[in-house]
Amino acid sequence: MKPMWRQRAFVVVLVGAAVEIGLVLGGMGPRLALVAALVVFVAAALYLALDLGDTVALAEWPSTDRRPRSFDGVEWRVGTLRMLLVSEQRSGASPRLRELLVELIDDHLAAEHRIDRHADPVAAASVIGPELTAFVSSQHSSERVYKPAGIARIVTLIEDL
Repeated sequence: MKPMWRQRAFVVVLVGAAVEIGLVLGGMGPRLALVAALVVFVAAALYLALDLGDTVALAEWPSTDRRPRSFDGVEWRVGTLRMLLVSEQRSGASPRLRELLVELIDDHLAAEHRIDRHADPVAAASVIGPELTAFVSSQHSSERVYKPAGIARIVTLIEDL
């Protein structure tokens, strides 16, 4: 590897000369010592940063975000499911809870079994079983599904896929 100091010194001299010429043409008069010191200081800092950037490894800083990260898009739904379950005990069955559970089933089918329930309902039904098939196919599930035991049963079936 050849030394870079000659090229760098040449660049520093050229930049210094260009700045000095610009100052003289701008009517600010020659300030050779000040311009030279400033250009050398900036160039030294720049070259130091460039040289260190090639050798220093990136640091992995710990995150202050306490939420678990998910790359498959499921984790945020678990929190939503928890909130819906708490509100269900007070307000009754909600279509949003059913939609969320069906989305979880669809995502699990796509991720684990590479099956799109809408494109291939027969294959999806064979994988998810009769109970989940009845749940996803009915628009209005019975009220017993929205009781804690019914929801726990549906979630258990989703986890077992």
